[in-house]
Amino acid sequence: MKQKGFTMIELLVVIVILGLLAVIIYPVINRQINRSKENLYKAQIEIIEKGARNWGADNFSKLPIANGSQVTVTLGDLETEGYIENNLINPKTKEQFSKDIIITVKMEGNSLNYTVGV
Repeated sequence: MKQKGFTMIELLVVIVILGLLAVIIYPVINRQINRSKENLYKAQIEIIEKGARNWGADNFSKLPIANGSQVTVTLGDLETEGYIENNLINPKTKEQFSKDIIITVKMEGNSLNYTVGV
């Protein structure tokens, strides 16, 4: 009587093929996840910069007017005043951005430059 099923060799071949696929696919997926985290991080920084620009528009008298002068505002101030949403998460560390992060607004030439000090 002949039994139906797979032989040990056939099972080993399948396991080896699955292992090879995992070895090939894992770096690709990992690279894509890291790229997505970096893109999300950049988007979060842009949100903070836009919040600082909005803060600057509403607090025009506090902005620097002399070339090279600067003013700072903290992330906590922007959150408290409602310019950005509370508790932004850093995708790299999966923790909240510190409320002590300083955003520097500096007059350079005829334009204001906003820099997030992370």
